[in-house]
Amino acid sequence: MSTYAELSRDGAGPLVPIEHESEEEEIPFDFEPEIATPESVVIVLPAPVEVEVESKPVVELPEVGCTNKEIHPHDGLCINCRQTDHAHDQTPVSESTSEPEPVAEHADTAYVEVPNLTHLRIKHILAIASATQFLEIFASFEDQIEDTIEPLVGLLNKVIMTREVTQLESHAAEVDAWRERVSRYLSLAVAFVEHGKSSRFILHKSKGIAEFDREAHKRSMTSGYVALQVRLEGLLDDVDFRINNCKKFSDQEKAGFKNYGGRVAGRPQ
Repeated sequence: MSTYAELSRDGAGPLVPIEHESEEEEIPFDFEPEIATPESVVIVLPAPVEVEVESKPVVELPEVGCTNKEIHPHDGLCINCRQTDHAHDQTPVSESTSEPEPVAEHADTAYVEVPNLTHLRIKHILAIASATQFLEIFASFEDQIEDTIEPLVGLLNKVIMTREVTQLESHAAEVDAWRERVSRYLSLAVAFVEHGKSSRFILHKSKGIAEFDREAHKRSMTSGYVALQVRLEGLLDDVDFRINNCKKFSDQEKAGFKNYGGRVAGRPQ
């Protein structure tokens, strides 16, 4: 194939075309373009990026009743219970329909340190904030009181048969020495009673809780301490009664000796 790429002048003659080979390659008539196949195509992918995934602890749930269905795409197991999917088709365990127990208002589960009876003070009682601890302390409190007053109970159980003034006064002095300790124990019991009826252990006012329930709860908190209070009050009365009797018998004996062995008023012949 030739073209008139350029003209040259030959002397003074006319311009004639000069033929030369074209730089473009002739395309044959039956040429078919080469089509790339998937095997011949090379795809360069970017380098994989490592992503740190926070591992979650596996929670082992029972086979029956797993309600959180999360199936892992690789192993086909539930992420939560690690069971196959058919385990989730079973009927889950029904929750309890029982009504919750009434909760005391301002209740605190924290226990406070309460010393023994010797070092126990009213401030320690008022610091108790847990209803459970308040009820648990009663048994120990009662046992310590009963063990401490056992000698006094033995003195009060004695039957006074003597008219000897010295013995009567000695016995009265021994009984009277217990008055201060019994009075202190009584004050501690009263502190327990009043603290148990305070707002710290009162029930919430809510639906289904009547005033009768609130009163019953208050009685359950203080019933043991009220009984112990009555016990100590009666013990103080016994102390006073025994001292008065000893004084009465002693005065009668003194009056008899003063009358030179005469008859004491009220004494049977």
